[in-house]
Amino acid sequence: MIVVDRALTVAHNKIVVARVGEHLVLKRVKVRQRKIFLCPDPPGYPVIELRKDDEIWGVVTHCIHRLP
Repeated sequence: MIVVDRALTVAHNKIVVARVGEHLVLKRVKVRQRKIFLCPDPPGYPVIELRKDDEIWGVVTHCIHRLP
């Protein structure tokens, strides 16, 4: 379970929830040369360049882990 704040401004290295096409993703934001990229943690999956049709829903502020 995560807590997402939609009022926070997206910034470099923040983790966000974004709508890419018809999918929701949880990725780290990297800003390079005025372009926004969504990068996976850990690496190994493709980096996604944010397009006009995509939308960042909010910045993740907390992650709540369920105990076993």
